Amino acid sequence: NMKFVIVFALLALASGKRFFNEDQVLRVSPTGYQLQVIEELVQRFPAIDYWTEPQGIRPVDIHVPKEHVAAVKVFLTRNRIDYEIFIEDLQTAIENERSPRPEQMSLATFDYNVYHTLDEINQWMSDMVATYSFISQVNVGSSYEGRVINALKLTRGISQKPQFVIDCGLHSREWVAPASCLQAVRNLAEAPAGSAEYNILNAIEIYVIPIANPDGYVYTWSDDRMWRKTRSDNGKFCLGVDPNRNWDINWSGPGADSGACSDAYYGPSAFSEIEVLSQKNFIASLGRVQAYIDVHAYSQYWMYPYAWTSSVTADDALLEQIATDSVNAIYSVHQQSYQAGPISKVIYVASGSSADYVYNMGVKCSFAAELRDTGRYGFTLPERDQVIRVKPHGHQVQVINELAERFPEIDYWTEPQGIRPVDIHVPKEHVAAVKVFLTRNRIDYEIFIEDLQTAIENERSPRPEQMSLATFDYNVYHTLDEINQWMGDMVATYSFISQVNVGSSYEGRVINALKVRTNSTPKPQYVIDCGLHSREWIAPASCMHAVRKLAEAPAGSAEYNILNAIEIYVIPIANPDGYVYTWSDDRMWRKTRSDYGKFCLGVDPNRNWDINWSGPGADSSPCSDAYYGPSAFSEVEVVAQRDFIIGLENVQAYIDVHAYGEYWMYPYAYTHQSGQIAMDSVNAIYDVNGQFYNYGPISQVIYIASGSTADYIYNMGVKCTFAAELRDTGNFGFVLPEAFIQPTADETFAGLMVI
Repeated sequence: NMKFVIVFALLALASGKRFFNEDQVLRVSPTGYQLQVIEELVQRFPAIDYWTEPQGIRPVDIHVPKEHVAAVKVFLTRNRIDYEIFIEDLQTAIENERSPRPEQMSLATFDYNVYHTLDEINQWMSDMVATYSFISQVNVGSSYEGRVINALKLTRGISQKPQFVIDCGLHSREWVAPASCLQAVRNLAEAPAGSAEYNILNAIEIYVIPIANPDGYVYTWSDDRMWRKTRSDNGKFCLGVDPNRNWDINWSGPGADSGACSDAYYGPSAFSEIEVLSQKNFIASLGRVQAYIDVHAYSQYWMYPYAWTSSVTADDALLEQIATDSVNAIYSVHQQSYQAGPISKVIYVASGSSADYVYNMGVKCSFAAELRDTGRYGFTLPERDQVIRVKPHGHQVQVINELAERFPEIDYWTEPQGIRPVDIHVPKEHVAAVKVFLTRNRIDYEIFIEDLQTAIENERSPRPEQMSLATFDYNVYHTLDEINQWMGDMVATYSFISQVNVGSSYEGRVINALKVRTNSTPKPQYVIDCGLHSREWIAPASCMHAVRKLAEAPAGSAEYNILNAIEIYVIPIANPDGYVYTWSDDRMWRKTRSDYGKFCLGVDPNRNWDINWSGPGADSSPCSDAYYGPSAFSEVEVVAQRDFIIGLENVQAYIDVHAYGEYWMYPYAYTHQSGQIAMDSVNAIYDVNGQFYNYGPISQVIYIASGSTADYIYNMGVKCTFAAELRDTGNFGFVLPEAFIQPTADETFAGLMVI
């Protein structure tokens, strides 16, 4: 009967976790009177959730349950209100947001680039206290459900100092806030002696509350990812109070809600929430608090009081200056723009907020931050692209090969062949699922690069717009234009260096080589080929170093004398279109940029040579990084290099320089001489920095690869043909920081000179 159906439905709701399949987040851009129309939405559709409040002229982000999506869109369209879909499927965004983690974690294995449960965070706090003598744990108070609210105190020395409180996780669904606060503690704890971060703990005491609303935070993991409030039961139909509307500063005023089911419900009375009362008492008890910040998400704002009124504080000029300095510092890290200003003006009026109350306690430097992002992910800010090192055993290699079928967007940085580790670039939207796949198949893995974008941003340094040969910095990565200018400068400066046209690229760029020789007598020729795979930036950088060392070699040195005996040709950028694309669009691009009318562009120029073309180790799919192309020598860059080498007529040595893996290899049909030269090369490399390279035939050292440059050139009759994979062994992969250019280049040069 109907009564049974209703009871059954209520039981299901009470016991089940909330899911958001097909729910959407719409970004609405109201103008003028439309703002009032937007406010009517919640009256028609009480189940919608304003992620950003409809105040002022800023966009409004609205979480719309799937059963109302169509009706809400009709409502907006009829009222001529512009909107866009910011999150198409909220449940998918939530599932992509978090990664599996091992059940047992120590401080050494704690992953700061995933979101953590309350239990994991509490364990981390204990581990930090046990590890660092200048960190202690302080009890702030308890939650409605009896959970302890803890803070970490960081300071060096026992003298009385100004105090700074960092309050995180007051709104429980804003996971990036606690995650960022954990990172802040880590940065302070691990700061090297003498650094600004280290010295700051000599001057002030810092208190960090990672989870200010533990009941709500636990509930976001167990039941409802979008829960914002506390979990108190005030005898209403709906539970919880907004802990950032419950402070006794214009309590129950504008920007707070009397409806118990509202996410902005101000509660039955000011300080009704034990969590809020605990924090107030904690701050009051410290006695010397001079700075406070309440960390939230999202929208990228750095704000200061007041929130409850548009009137400015007596300290407005000071707060504005500090906020401006803060957003400038933020921009300098990753070029993320934050807006600074009073809370009521930057976002909306909000009565009963923590920042306003703490300011009125006498803490002049009181702030509220809204972290990333600006709405594309909202509260479900995903973790970042990662590079995972997988260690398959036996049949697991076949399982690893299945990954690409399930997740076509993943990118094998090292191929799954043999028993060697496999490095896989996993886009952020697949990180969680890939880790689950590996765990279920009992395949060991470790995170080699926690945040690929950060690694890319840390890889390169700013350089002056104008460079001469005298100011050219060999220890940073350079654009194609900068490299071409450098080549012109080398030719103009050194009489024994000339420039040779190798050919052109698909997009019409010239491929140049530098010819280095000291006189005009015919000599054996040695070709050094760099940058065939465009994302391997360390290869061109090392080859430029080699040219420099030869050019600047003092008379009588081994490097100087070698130019009396041979001609050396160095091609710094063999794949210019791909290289330019790694700077302008996609740092991980490997192939050429040719267009054959397929869905994906480009061909792997190291699978396009006519030596067992389209065989094992090459791929027929145009979207694969190992795509062999529509035919052998389909790529104009590959044809140009082949014809260039044939035209030289006396090539006796060739090396194709790549990264990464630290290998020095030779083709399939190797001779004893090839093996001896490779061994001597890796010994010379080891003598420079103690770096150990493996050596041997390409197919045995790394993998089988059909259509490769080295194999083809060996078959042309160039017996001393080699392929090198430079640093590193995977800690940075293709995004090797510039600090490693010099040591890598020095090693490489030593190996090249043996050949």
